[in-house]
Amino acid sequence: KNGLQWGCPEENHPGTQALHGEEFALGRRAALRQIKYRPTKEIVTEEFPFILTTGRTLYQFNAGTMTARTPNLELRPSDLLAVNPSDAGLLELNEGETVRLKSRYGEAFIPVQINAAVKKGELFATFHMPQIFLNRITSPYRDRFVQAPEYKVTAVRIEKL
Repeated sequence: KNGLQWGCPEENHPGTQALHGEEFALGRRAALRQIKYRPTKEIVTEEFPFILTTGRTLYQFNAGTMTARTPNLELRPSDLLAVNPSDAGLLELNEGETVRLKSRYGEAFIPVQINAAVKKGELFATFHMPQIFLNRITSPYRDRFVQAPEYKVTAVRIEKL
């Protein structure tokens, strides 16, 4: 009824309310340390006035990027660019319209989804479909410790076609 919190080690497990309450995966102690915050080098400008965050959707999670041969395509046949209604109005964007999303690093063509859950000035897009290949527009910046790409913050602009 309320969903399950991971981990569920067996089928009838009720879910885990809090992870690492008594110990970590490696034992009772873990080496934690505070690291100094460093802001991203990605900033909005007149040329790139929006911040794009990329992520997954429940309907595809990783299925589209791996094979795209599942019935999930019936639930979500394409990646979408979620745009705040106010921003969509200023740019005269329509629901389902394909736009060019351009960053300093590349471009992608993606349909618009007008979505009030997205903040003004921010965009959200999924990256499941190889034909859209959204990650080609994300920044080359990486985390300085684990070298994970910075997919969550890319300055972009939207161009009507």
